[in-house]
Amino acid sequence: PEAVARWRDWLERGGLPPWSPPRERDTGRDGLRRITSWVRFRQDMVIGALGRMRDLATSAGMAGVPFTHNMPPAGLWAPITARDLATVVDAPTTDVYATAGNMQDMRRQVLAISSITGEPFAAEMSCGTVWFAPRVDPFDNRFVAATSLALGLRGFNLYMGAGRDRWIGGLIPEGGEDDGADLLHFYQRLQRTLEAVHVDDMRPVTGATILAPPEYVAHSIAAFPIPGASPTLLASLGLPVHEMLVGDDWGLGRPVQLEYWSRLREAEDLLQSMSIPWSLADGRTPPQAGTLLLASTWCYMSRTCVESVIAHAEAGFPVIAGPEDPVLDERLDPLPAETVERWRAARASGKLVVAGSLGDVSVAKAMKAASKKFLSTLPVDLTVRSPGVMLLPHRVQGKNRWLTWLVSTGGQGRNVMVPRRGFYWNQLLAVRERSSGGEFMQRIGGRGEPITIDVSGHEVHLLSWSRSRVG
Repeated sequence: PEAVARWRDWLERGGLPPWSPPRERDTGRDGLRRITSWVRFRQDMVIGALGRMRDLATSAGMAGVPFTHNMPPAGLWAPITARDLATVVDAPTTDVYATAGNMQDMRRQVLAISSITGEPFAAEMSCGTVWFAPRVDPFDNRFVAATSLALGLRGFNLYMGAGRDRWIGGLIPEGGEDDGADLLHFYQRLQRTLEAVHVDDMRPVTGATILAPPEYVAHSIAAFPIPGASPTLLASLGLPVHEMLVGDDWGLGRPVQLEYWSRLREAEDLLQSMSIPWSLADGRTPPQAGTLLLASTWCYMSRTCVESVIAHAEAGFPVIAGPEDPVLDERLDPLPAETVERWRAARASGKLVVAGSLGDVSVAKAMKAASKKFLSTLPVDLTVRSPGVMLLPHRVQGKNRWLTWLVSTGGQGRNVMVPRRGFYWNQLLAVRERSSGGEFMQRIGGRGEPITIDVSGHEVHLLSWSRSRVG
């Protein structure tokens, strides 16, 4: 009864009809309005509960103690967004549990937490796993830790440092035997290596931003058909939740909840093939200035996200939207006429392109221009590059000190980089699936000397670039 009362109060405060809680999947646009409102209400309940926990702790004498909470390792399938979490805690963090072969949600997870804090931290970094989750072996631990740092994570807490019952793996087994010595030494050397190149002073350099509107995730949660199961939990276990959704169109003419995840993956693959690293945005903070913005848009979209897209285009930065022009907001009410007119003006200016498919010629042209612009800012020329490799550069703001991470997500390929403007290179790390124990190195290149890195399968390589010889 209390939850139902809160639901009715939430509806009244939002100016929504006095609906009963949905007990079965609704149909039509009115049904979609009710069920997505229910999803947003449950999100607000979680945030409210965290806020009350903080108030109780403060009233018990813990005022001034930083309050933190970690996002589940579910990619974008969490019950709340990182931005919502940041409204009630001082230090929003995340969990990172993944294998080398299942990186998609982990990448989104790290990028989401990185979008709201300058010091993204993993409260739990997998070192082993529970018995009912996908097996995580020592190579997965090495690969995932290095890749999460390449994506922008700035620190992590290993979980578990010691093995225990119901836990498989860990740095040190429950009995105390040092079977995990190689893995323990890996983390120790990784920390020393990154400290030596002052990684804390560096920030990721990106050439694009992907807009991930929370309303499309709420729509997808509403289309999850398994009673009593949690899409967040299933995503945390590495299961493809987007493939489980029902295909209803709710009167919109197309199944947005299916098309959203397909287009998101297509955008990620396209950027990676062009060697353009990207950040994530949810519309409540502006996309990174100067970057190409990829915004999946259907007939409805939150006013906040629509305004964010328009503002980016009006600032003179390129935007690829589509497949549809938004004319409704997240409540399926008409967008203000002024907003619709600004959207049309942005399209007319040529900065906002609405593409029915990311395979359109207009998209290819914008991608090529964005890739050329981004690659021109690097201290190296990529004369040969593999489309299966993520290029993830970091830089000290305003200085010519760079780190470049190369993350191979499978397959084989060759990458040849030639330093520009008199830079030296220094290869610091190579995490390879086929071998361990020889990850750390000091391969030093001369001024202008090219470096070739051949990859096979899952690998992570780290290079530093500077105007002085290092080593």
